[in-house]
Amino acid sequence: MRIIIADTRPGVRSALELLLKRQPEFEVVDKVASTVALLAAVRAHQPQMVLLDWELARREQAGLIDLMRASSASRWHIFWQVKLPTSGSHVFAGLEVAVAFALIGCVVMEFVGSTRGMGFIIQDSSNTFDLPLTFAAVITLGIVGVLGNSAVRILRHVVLFWEPRDRPAGGRHNA
Repeated sequence: MRIIIADTRPGVRSALELLLKRQPEFEVVDKVASTVALLAAVRAHQPQMVLLDWELARREQAGLIDLMRASSASRWHIFWQVKLPTSGSHVFAGLEVAVAFALIGCVVMEFVGSTRGMGFIIQDSSNTFDLPLTFAAVITLGIVGVLGNSAVRILRHVVLFWEPRDRPAGGRHNA
């Protein structure tokens, strides 16, 4: 089986090549460090397998799309294999913000025109000077907000299992 190794780290490329050379059925035909070089290598060698570093794919999405087009991939396949996975961290960052804004919006609307709900309870109890009930409702809203945000983060880690857990929202590294 002809294999191309695509990784930005030279040590990883060399280690993978050493591991694959031990197996007689595998032949490493090229090692590359960018999607442009990968595209040229795929055209030149027509490999049966490409071992692609996920960070390389995420950083160089345009080159990866060109590579998939050169491999006769359909638009749906490109969307499913490249565009959707690379945009996942941004989608979940937006969901985390949306949970907070949805909770705030619900409470504000209950302040304005409702006869039940947490917003009404906070407004009514503060008008009657029932401070324990007011604080209980505010603390309950805080707990609901934390639980909603935690649920989105857990879902993010389940769906985007390949991303490290210490990555900040939006998928950007601090450098």
